[in-house]
Amino acid sequence: MRQILQSFIILLIKYHIKNGVQIFGGVSLNYCESDRVISNIEETYEVLDTISGNIVSVNTSSNNKEDYADFFNNTDAKKLIAGFQIGIAYKIDKFNFSLRLDNNDSFGRIYNTKNNYNQAVQLCTEIIF
Repeated sequence: MRQILQSFIILLIKYHIKNGVQIFGGVSLNYCESDRVISNIEETYEVLDTISGNIVSVNTSSNNKEDYADFFNNTDAKKLIAGFQIGIAYKIDKFNFSLRLDNNDSFGRIYNTKNNYNQAVQLCTEIIF
């Protein structure tokens, strides 16, 4: 399943340690730009072949693009999603390298599943002009 998010506010606090090392953390507010979901469903099941009498495996797959509420039992997706970001960075001259962890709240209820949040680990490089 895929859903489109647009971050619109990220508020970070950065602390500079010795020798170009920085740690940072803060909150983010994300706006759900689209409530369309794309799902890829793959199923494998076994059937009895009526001619040979053998059991045969059958694979099926489908790609669907649907509205979130239609796909998840008439449950609407959240439009405003809160989260946080933490990380560590190292600056050498004009280059900055950072490792970040982003975590966002749930998009909405999905078949009684509570762990449907978005987590991302990013390794970023920056050139400062």
